[in-house]
Order: sequence, then structure tokens, then C-alpha cells
Amino acid sequence: GIKEIQMNEEENLTPTQLAKRWGISRVWVYKLLKKGHVPKHRKTGMGVRPRIVFPMEEILIFEEKRDQLVGE
Repeated sequence: GIKEIQMNEEENLTPTQLAKRWGISRVWVYKLLKKGHVPKHRKTGMGVRPRIVFPMEEILIFEEKRDQLVGE
């Protein structure tokens, strides 16, 4: 059925993929990350530099709010 075609909730984007999606550089994603201007995200892995992933669900929520602010 149609309901089965819903987006996989486990779909995540890396900072690089998010940068590509938004048409910005990866460096900018990390700058925004430091300021907290990014969707909710998870850190995976151990150590000094854990991998960051952005759940697609959170990206869509974030973009919707952002677009409402911009008025698009």
C-alpha cells in the first residue's frame, strides 16, 4: 500500500550531504553547527571527533520552520 512508501525514518544525512542539499560548503555546516543553527542531530562513534548525522525527519522539520521565517 501507499503507507509502506513512507520515508525510512532511519535515513540520515552527513554534514557533507546536508551542505550539498543546502548548496553551501561543509565548512559552513560546521559553523552553523557551532552556533546551533542546524536541525537536531546525533553523534555516532566514540573519540574526539564523533561522526554527526542529521536525521532526514529533523531536516524536513527544520527546513519547514526556516522557510516559514523566510516567507517562501
